[in-house]
Amino acid sequence: MPGDVLSLESDVQTGEPLIEHVIKDGRRVGPTPSLNEIRARAAHDLERLPEPLRKLEPGAKCQVNVGDELVRLAAEVDARLAQNESVVP
Repeated sequence: MPGDVLSLESDVQTGEPLIEHVIKDGRRVGPTPSLNEIRARAAHDLERLPEPLRKLEPGAKCQVNVGDELVRLAAEVDARLAQNESVVP
């Protein structure tokens, strides 16, 4: 597992999204999974984790990178906030 990328929804990354839409406008997007399907997905996802994370070993780490678009947006927000702070008496 090379790590995760924290990014904007519109910033396309390689790999698979870890978050998926299940509700839109107050309604389910797809069918409700069965309890067996939920168990199977959880088991599959846990199996893919590195051993130290699976065992919850102290100090276990997962690499998380921040996407370029999110870094750019954060810098833009920081700049706007800095401008507003210099205007406020």
